[in-house]
Amino acid sequence: MAADLRPHDEELRSVAWCTPEQWAERLAPHKARRINACVHAADTGTTGYLQHGWPPPTPT
Repeated sequence: MAADLRPHDEELRSVAWCTPEQWAERLAPHKARRINACVHAADTGTTGYLQHGWPPPTPT
């Protein structure tokens, strides 16, 4: 299945399997934060909400 992945969007130049440590090296900072939040949500069975890759401010 992974061998069948083909980028088809003009915004994608390539596809690569990466470790979490590599996300920060390969992705824009806001995208790395989003991926980390997605993995955390999947691991914990929760959902999350981000604004520009950050949790929204807590109302005071």
